[in-house]
Amino acid sequence: MKKRTKIQPREKLATIGIKSLSRVELLALVLGSGTKTQRVTTLAHNVLKKYPFSPTQSPSLSQLMKLKGIGQAKACQILATLELGKRIMNQPPHLFINSAQDILEHVSYIKNETREHLIALYLDSQANLIKKQVISIGNFNQNFVEARDVYQEAIKLPCAGVVIAHNHPSDDPTPSDHDIIFTKTLVEAGELLGITLADHVIVCKNRFFSMRENGVI
Repeated sequence: MKKRTKIQPREKLATIGIKSLSRVELLALVLGSGTKTQRVTTLAHNVLKKYPFSPTQSPSLSQLMKLKGIGQAKACQILATLELGKRIMNQPPHLFINSAQDILEHVSYIKNETREHLIALYLDSQANLIKKQVISIGNFNQNFVEARDVYQEAIKLPCAGVVIAHNHPSDDPTPSDHDIIFTKTLVEAGELLGITLADHVIVCKNRFFSMRENGVI
């Protein structure tokens, strides 16, 4: 009977997908090759057995180089991969606000709330996010706020623009008459203060409504 050849990590990734790979196989891809006496998967297994990597703890360069088959080049590959993963996980959300999609990145968590949450995003002159603040939390559609509640923080910072967003627990993003009136009030108040209301986005579970993109402001 012909012996079945074990599928290699690179081929497995290409045919099945990266999520099918084990930690050993992922590390084997990072290492690239084994040694004269150890297959790359064996080498990866030995590294993980000695140092089961975690988000808070990683071996040093010298510690990795003490393992058989791990020279400086492979140790550097491992540490660079770990550091890249940490930086990606810890990077802040996208700070440049240029569209409703950018706004949703910062406020999407309110879409599942059962009470209305009004959030303000304060922007500098380059439309970069300076600060995010909860303005109010109301009971469903009874959110009683005034323009000063939004702009008092904007004046302190100071900032050049403001974005507001709130959720509709009804899951219908269509703006109410109150939503439109409040938006236009904020536009007028902002003009007096020299601060632009960049957008007002209504967030629901699967949909959203942008006042700017829909020509309300």
